[in-house]
Amino acid sequence: MKVILADRSGLIKQRLIALLGDRQKIQVVGQPMNSAEVISDVWKFQPDALVIDPLITDGAIIEVLTTIKKNHPGIFVIVATGNTDTVLGKKCLAAGADLLLNKSSEFNRIIEALKERHRTRGERK
Repeated sequence: MKVILADRSGLIKQRLIALLGDRQKIQVVGQPMNSAEVISDVWKFQPDALVIDPLITDGAIIEVLTTIKKNHPGIFVIVATGNTDTVLGKKCLAAGADLLLNKSSEFNRIIEALKERHRTRGERK
């Protein structure tokens, strides 16, 4: 399973990579730092999953999600933010995000969701 991690925090990315690193079948293929790089990396690497913090898009998260889901409808998108109790979170889900998680309180759910997605996709092949 190929995953792109789009987060401005190097610490968050390092922690996710460390937790995913012991999974032989899950590979981080991109770590974009802005909207254009997110879209470019999705086109370039054709990942199975994207973990994205809305702050990395400088206010364009809805446009980014809409573009990605329109062109890559099978990608599993986790929006990982510091605040999930917002109108923006609902808009992200409406724009195609599969999960909305709070990085502060639900960090381990990011890993669990990726592992579950990988497991269920592997069973279908």
